[in-house]
Amino acid sequence: MNQDLEKKELSLNELSVEHDSLTVIKGKQLALRIIRMSLYLKQKGETVLSEKALDSGTEVGRLLRCADNVETISEYFEELKKAVYKIEETMYWLELLYESRRLSKEQFDSIYKDCKGLSDELKAGFIGKFDKEKTG
Repeated sequence: MNQDLEKKELSLNELSVEHDSLTVIKGKQLALRIIRMSLYLKQKGETVLSEKALDSGTEVGRLLRCADNVETISEYFEELKKAVYKIEETMYWLELLYESRRLSKEQFDSIYKDCKGLSDELKAGFIGKFDKEKTG
């Protein structure tokens, strides 16, 4: 009986995430990774660059969430453009953290790959939009 209750609770928890698009979920996951990285770097005494990455990296998730709640397609793509800009900014801070030896190659590659993947995914959406506008 207790297991049935736990299963129902799990289903309710899953429903709370299902309203978000996959892109929004990826943006939030990236933000959480950036938060953990920033906390790790602050423990090691690195505050300036980690704070910059924290600001831009968490902004990505916020912008993607906002994009899911706009009223027009032009507002949607405007929010996505801002998110791509913030991802690129985050990637810059990550490069500096790596090149200044604040992040190991393994740490850098892992989080940078996630940033690049999300950036490429969003940019591909723009290309698809513009292709449709040219032919439509």
